[in-house]
Amino acid sequence: MKFLLTQVFAGALLLALAAGCSACGSDEKTCPVAAGSSAAKAAPRSFADRARALAEKLCRAFVRNDAKGFLALLPERMRGEFDEKAFHQARRKLITAMGEASGWEYAATLRHPLLQVQLWKIAFAKEASDHSGTITQEALFQVMIGEVDGRAEVVSFGFL
Repeated sequence: MKFLLTQVFAGALLLALAAGCSACGSDEKTCPVAAGSSAAKAAPRSFADRARALAEKLCRAFVRNDAKGFLALLPERMRGEFDEKAFHQARRKLITAMGEASGWEYAATLRHPLLQVQLWKIAFAKEASDHSGTITQEALFQVMIGEVDGRAEVVSFGFL
């Protein structure tokens, strides 16, 4: 699993390098729930709501470089394969290619018979190599969540 997650993050790095750096023309993306809207205070009820809340917490922890918070959201079996060191290594590869993570935004939920497949846009920003301004770009972060004993639980995650 650790190899797969490393490959997913490495794939995002290769994609970023192949695509080159270009401004995407959008401002920093942040989820309104993170800003303390009333949706953040409402307790999620359905599995879909709980899955979306869990995926957003993962995004928040990634953007804020909160390895402990990110890992706390993973089931124990995943923490054994993807530890704090792996989190920082994978994040460092992405930051080097894409820039500093600056925000997140919900993109879509894909249909699946058993899982919630959440897609989130993670925004990155960095100084242009010619110092002409800030380059912003986004990458898709996929979180697959299953329902285990009535709880939403991460099954897999990674950048596409």
